[in-house]
Amino acid sequence: MAALSAWFWNERFWLPHNVTWADLADPAPGVEYPKAGHLLAALPLALGMFVVRLIFERFIASACARGLHIQAGVGRRAQPNAVLEKVFTSITK
Repeated sequence: MAALSAWFWNERFWLPHNVTWADLADPAPGVEYPKAGHLLAALPLALGMFVVRLIFERFIASACARGLHIQAGVGRRAQPNAVLEKVFTSITK
């Protein structure tokens, strides 16, 4: 397990050439670096954004679509256009 951890946290991969993990552990006064625990804040934020999106799609967007008479799953087929087909076939060969 220690070998896997050492391989994953290799300084050559994560940090510039002149920086080590020890440099980041003891920064100069007034300098603050992000900590690994700060990543934990991203998980509740991502979950919150997902919930907001679901609520928006279910209640707001669907109501707007009904008001604009937009039906889900109803696609319209493009009308044939000989000029566009000729240009497309000449370009794509």
